[in-house]
Amino acid sequence: MKARGEWDLGDGNTITTDNPGKPYPSEVVSGTYSTEGWFDITLTTTFTGQFAVDGGPWQDIAGSIEVASEPVPVYSKSLESRLVDGDVPVNNGEDPWIPERTADTEGIQDPHATHRTI
Repeated sequence: MKARGEWDLGDGNTITTDNPGKPYPSEVVSGTYSTEGWFDITLTTTFTGQFAVDGGPWQDIAGSIEVASEPVPVYSKSLESRLVDGDVPVNNGEDPWIPERTADTEGIQDPHATHRTI
C-alpha cells in the first residue's frame, strides 16, 4: 500500500508528499507562516494498493481511497526577546501570547503562496 499526503496549511500554501514525516522537532514536512494569526491545517491522505497471486507479479488495485482529516487549528505567532523581572512569577498554565480566535485574530492568505512537493 502507498500513501500520499496533501497538506493544506490554511494560508494558501500546500504540500504534497509521500513522506509520512516524523514527530516534532523533525522538519521533514514543515511550513512557515508569513503573518500571525489562526490557521486551520488539513491533511488529505490518498491510499493506493497492489496485490500478487501465488508469487506472481504485483498488480495495481483499481481506484484509491481518500481520508480527510478534521481541521487542526494552529496559531502562528511572532515573538521578540525582551528583559523581564525575574521576581515576577510565571503562569505556566497558559500561553499568554496566544489570543482567542476571533475575526481580528484570523490569519490572512499568503500573497506568495506556493505548492511544494517533497
